[in-house]
Amino acid sequence: MASTRYYISFLLFLLLSSNFLEASSRKIEELPLVDKVWIGSEKGIIRANEFVEIFSQTSNKYLLLVKDQQWIKKGTHWATVAPDTLEIEKKSLDLSKKKTAYEISQLQDKELEATLVLKNKLNEIETNKQKLLLLSEQDQLPKETKQQIRSALLEIDKQEARITERLQPEELNTPTLLKKNELILALEKREKAYKDLLHLSELKAPITGRITLHLDSDQLQEVQSDLSIWINTNIILASFIDNKQYNVELQPLAQNLYTASPGDTTMLIDSAESGHMLRADFSKIEIVKNSNSMKKWIFNIHPNDAVHAPQSAGQLRIVHLFKKLDKPCHVILKKDISTKAPKILKKDGWEALVKHLWPKANIVFIGPQAIAIKANGD
Repeated sequence: MASTRYYISFLLFLLLSSNFLEASSRKIEELPLVDKVWIGSEKGIIRANEFVEIFSQTSNKYLLLVKDQQWIKKGTHWATVAPDTLEIEKKSLDLSKKKTAYEISQLQDKELEATLVLKNKLNEIETNKQKLLLLSEQDQLPKETKQQIRSALLEIDKQEARITERLQPEELNTPTLLKKNELILALEKREKAYKDLLHLSELKAPITGRITLHLDSDQLQEVQSDLSIWINTNIILASFIDNKQYNVELQPLAQNLYTASPGDTTMLIDSAESGHMLRADFSKIEIVKNSNSMKKWIFNIHPNDAVHAPQSAGQLRIVHLFKKLDKPCHVILKKDISTKAPKILKKDGWEALVKHLWPKANIVFIGPQAIAIKANGD
């Protein structure tokens, strides 16, 4: 409130200065006090701190999961593109998971059956081998028969070795493992394809703010009934605005009017709709998009004034720039003293003129129309 009070007193000083005693005849302490000095007026645009528009990327059905003007957090899933297609793909993926699990189970059963068959075969071979060994020990057998038994035993040993090798884990599991890995890989591809589709289908809030749905009355009615609606491509679907904070974008034209450091610059904006003067403090300098050197100044509107900003958002406004003073100082208008000692002014400038009129004055800041001064010792 003190800031506004000083500003009002400064305006009154500007408007009514002709009714005061001549400035040069007044003592320093009799001059008005201000905490800022006007340095120029420009045109600026009031904008919400964050504003994002969402356009439809494809002609499709959209299922909206939020209500118009609802406040939502960044990252909230607020709409689904092509919900019917997404649901079908989800059911297909679930079916693939069950089918893959069943096929892997079947492979494992077949592997177990094959193992049992091989072990039974090995037992059978071992039994036949023992029979032949017993038979070969009989002395009355003809020499030719014994030779046949020895040949048969050699063949049995070869069969036994082959089966034993096939029963080794690395040999037994390889075909099943290859097939199992093939099934798992195919399922992983399906899962990735679904996740990619889900990523494209789920629209999430880019910022924390209030959402405005750009729909006609019939579409809004369908949304309220939890029905999906058809939206053509490249249509503005919704906008997000963080209307808790507003800023003013300014591209200075009269650079020579401003202080070298914009950090000590403040601003007053006339918000005609609300009837309030909005206060804003310098925040940062940004490069204008598609420009290599053009700069714009960003001012943050005071939180207490932000409630009056929405009425003027997006509009070009006259903004008044002020140099902030470290502490309140007395102010004199240049026009009130310019004719008091014109030779001194022409030769040595405003500082010399002020010293001539007020020898005990210290100049704090010289603006385009006013000069801030303080008495020695203040």
